[in-house]
Amino acid sequence: MPKLVVAGCSFSDRTKVEKSYGDYLSELIDYNYIHLARGASSNSRSVYKAATSIIEGTLSSGDVLLFQFTDPHRKMISSH
Repeated sequence: MPKLVVAGCSFSDRTKVEKSYGDYLSELIDYNYIHLARGASSNSRSVYKAATSIIEGTLSSGDVLLFQFTDPHRKMISSH
C-alpha cells in the first residue's frame, strides 16, 4: 500500500489535537501514514527525516511526501 509522509513543524504536527491533517488525508485516500512532523522543528530537520526515510527504504517511489516549509531562520539543534 502506498504511503503518505508528512514532514514539517507545528502546523503539520499533532499540536494540541488528536489527529493532524496528515492523519485525516491518509484515511481519505487510503494510504499508510508516516508522521515525520515535529513542533518547533526546522526545514533542516524535515530534510534530514525525509532523506533518512528514503535511505532506510521507508519512503520510496510511488509514495507521497508532503513537505511543509517553515521559517528559514529556524535551525536544527543537535542533541547528544
